[in-house]
Amino acid sequence: MLSICLISLLCPLAAPSAEAQIIGGPMIDACIYGSKELYPGQIVTLQLLVQNSGFITAIAGYDTPDAWLQSTGGASYSAIVNGASSKTLYDSSEYKIAAAGLNGAVGSTGTGIGSLSGSASSTSTSLSQSTSTSSYQFSQIGAFGNLQINSAPGVAAGVTTALGITCELLPGDLPIEIMSDNRMVLGSLPAGTTTAPIPYLVRVSRDAQPGHYKLPLLITYKRLAEDYQYTSFFGQMYGYSNYVEESCLIYLDIVIMGIYDLVVTDITAIDMVPGTNGIVSVRVTNTGLTAVDHAIVYLTTPTIGPCQSSFYYPVNYELATYQTTPLQQPIQLDQNMLVPVQNSQYLGHMEPGEERVVKFKLSVADDAEDGDFPISAVVSYQDKWGTEKSSNVETFGIHVEPRMRFTVDGEPIKIKCGRSIIAHLTLVNNGTMIARDSIVRMNALDPFTVSYDTMYLGDVEPGENVSTQFGIKVKPDAVPGTYYVTLEVKYYDSQDEPHVTKIIRKAITVDPPPTLWETILENWLLVTGLIILLIAGILYAVYRWLKKKKGPQEQAGGEESSGEESNVK
Repeated sequence: MLSICLISLLCPLAAPSAEAQIIGGPMIDACIYGSKELYPGQIVTLQLLVQNSGFITAIAGYDTPDAWLQSTGGASYSAIVNGASSKTLYDSSEYKIAAAGLNGAVGSTGTGIGSLSGSASSTSTSLSQSTSTSSYQFSQIGAFGNLQINSAPGVAAGVTTALGITCELLPGDLPIEIMSDNRMVLGSLPAGTTTAPIPYLVRVSRDAQPGHYKLPLLITYKRLAEDYQYTSFFGQMYGYSNYVEESCLIYLDIVIMGIYDLVVTDITAIDMVPGTNGIVSVRVTNTGLTAVDHAIVYLTTPTIGPCQSSFYYPVNYELATYQTTPLQQPIQLDQNMLVPVQNSQYLGHMEPGEERVVKFKLSVADDAEDGDFPISAVVSYQDKWGTEKSSNVETFGIHVEPRMRFTVDGEPIKIKCGRSIIAHLTLVNNGTMIARDSIVRMNALDPFTVSYDTMYLGDVEPGENVSTQFGIKVKPDAVPGTYYVTLEVKYYDSQDEPHVTKIIRKAITVDPPPTLWETILENWLLVTGLIILLIAGILYAVYRWLKKKKGPQEQAGGEESSGEESNVK
């Protein structure tokens, strides 16, 4: 027996040639999980599924017996890959193995058993999947140990497993923006299995046109091309698995629907004065491509969105569930300067391009200062399937005018104790709106008395001056000094609602009673008339007296003249 072994060792015998072949591999496909309908301007989480439907058509391998030792001479190995011979290596003192990679690429070679270390070769990236069809034929002369190719138990499962899968969305010129990372790492996927939903946060452009779009998804993975196991005659073992990289481009079908877009395009306000009810006009336009039903416009208080800091970023990706969850919800503002008296208006059916103007009544707080205050508007509607939707929330600034205010001329009213006068006043409308059917009222306390305290002003335009007058009397025992009377203007706004301005103060200066001389000077016409009457009276009295005195004398003279005449006769 020993002699037979020695003879065998001394006689070089060539091992029979054998072929190793793998036909099959991973087959990767992908689809959109859930709805694929998107709307212009929408931000949505697009979820994808990746499936490996890999299979093996054929797998062949061999296990060579322990080779006979070749005492003199070298070792020669040749490989045939898909029918093409690879390079044949020969060495007189070392043992070398040439490993041919996929598609005829020759792997790394070296010296001795370690020559296969690191000899994996990969194909260049392609955009179509292919199964492995590799054929290897080895002619072995005088090698130590046995060589196994594609005969290990796990080769069949390894051939169809996709390793290190990465998915990359390539929107290109599509009207879609990937807001999350467009490249996802999935790990390995055995044949017959599907990944969990893969979330991509996408935003559709607001001007995207409706239609079907193909969204490219590039999937890259590695697959097992061939498996070697070499056991040395001296007890050493070497395992080598050749993995090649494959890429496939899958087009996902998405549908961008006709836009449902109701837009609040304009807000105008009138009579926004503190303490009044102003009118806000809201213009709503259907800028979409589809008609809507049951449209309702609302006025609401504004909200504060999430913090812009990355620590409080509003969307959190949970790896366990592949879902997105909000970390911070918008905060509702509580401002009472502008309060809608009515906060909704029904619009009904609106065709594309149609616009409506509706009016709202807003109450302006009495203590509101002039400035711009926020108010938000949103439109709810139903699409053609009866689904409730709403437009984007639009926030506008409503300008509140200064408080309605009248002023009076600054010159004080002058009056002396015990006297009465007609006070002439000039009022100015310093507000920004018309004071309709306005009246002014004077309120006076002791020691004053107002003979007629209310005067009609009519419609007073902003900035207009209007004159009026009041009868005022002061008591004789009033203490000289400066006093004040108050004025109030009552008016009506454009909604025929009454309002009263704040109190206006008017100064009255009370002087001491006049002296006799001052009285005479003040009433010089009267005094002059009295003097004239007095003089006329005196003159008349003198005249009467002279006339009366002259009458008897004339009578006596007449009697004497008549006596003389009779004597003559």
